[in-house]
Amino acid sequence: MKVFSLLALLFVAEACPQGQYQSNSECLACPSGTSPNSDQTTCYDVCGHPFGDGESCRDLCYVPFGDNNSCRDCDGVINGTTTVDACGHCGGDNSSCTDRCGVVNGFDDCKDCSGVRWGNKTVDECGVCGGDGSSCDHCVNITDPKEYVRRLCCLRC
Repeated sequence: MKVFSLLALLFVAEACPQGQYQSNSECLACPSGTSPNSDQTTCYDVCGHPFGDGESCRDLCYVPFGDNNSCRDCDGVINGTTTVDACGHCGGDNSSCTDRCGVVNGFDDCKDCSGVRWGNKTVDECGVCGGDGSSCDHCVNITDPKEYVRRLCCLRC
């Protein structure tokens, strides 16, 4: 009888591996979504229910103990899809702040770089309005030979 009591004490003293609980003198894995309590006798879900599925305390956004606000769209609809547009209006289409040039939050100036209304000229890489990039010297002030080669300046040497 003393040998049986000693063996029972030894088994109870051994803890189950992490994520398992003790049931009828054997270690079993906790069901998905649960974890063992500190003495490894029961598995609890995030809601604190033994062997629960974790759903009873989740809000409509699926957040445990949530308040249904983390998934509201700008209209306040849970799991809604309405968004705030660039003008700051919920459900807007950017039209309330688009200027007549079609630029969101624009200034209605609709001028190209030469000042022509609705013109199509742009500033090139050399800073020239309507330029084609050929007017600037890409090799000015370059002292690194590798950079000369990278910019193909050596072709003009």
